Amino acid sequence: MPYTQENDRILEKLATFLQHVRGHSVNSEQLTLSVEQAAKLLGVSRTTGFRLAASGGLPTIRLGRRILVPKVQIERLLRAGHDLASTIPDKAA
Repeated sequence: MPYTQENDRILEKLATFLQHVRGHSVNSEQLTLSVEQAAKLLGVSRTTGFRLAASGGLPTIRLGRRILVPKVQIERLLRAGHDLASTIPDKAA
């Protein structure tokens, strides 16, 4: 799909909607989670969640300044049994 100004308007509306739902608990209707919510669901710290997202170990999408994790990606990772820890770069690097 070619980029258009309409895409910008749609993304702005979506970003506004996401701001309204920020802070609400995770429910089954949500298709995405914040990195913090995904980390909590996976049982890791917020910092580890962001490291996983930055390294590509946790697939994300970006909407404006928000970084979101599609629920379906978490389910796929867990089903496949990926070792997420191996995707986190060393802190010293």
